[in-house]
Amino acid sequence: MDWVRLAKAIKQRLFPSLRKLPAPVYADLVVRWKQPHEMVEGLRCVCQKAEIDGRSVFLIRIVNPVELRRRGLEVREYGDLDGHAEVIWYEGWFGYAPQPKVELGSVNPPQKRFE
Repeated sequence: MDWVRLAKAIKQRLFPSLRKLPAPVYADLVVRWKQPHEMVEGLRCVCQKAEIDGRSVFLIRIVNPVELRRRGLEVREYGDLDGHAEVIWYEGWFGYAPQPKVELGSVNPPQKRFE
């Protein structure tokens, strides 16, 4: 039996790859980017651990799951969105220590998101 494949399958079932936005990222989208709560609530993200300037952070890509389904894309991890910039709404990083910090950039302008 291939235990690695079994472990990945269990992880994918127990821990879905698209997750709700972390609190600091959610707040940044609502406050700084002035996005409505209703729209931000429907967005999902994929994260990957990284290190920036000696700080442990998470790289993040924010997408709309409805758009992913419409295009027939299945996202399991951060790298699955490489080459699919058309579905990424925001991209950047966030960290918690010593205090929460979020750096996001808009990948697709709002008027081009549903083309």
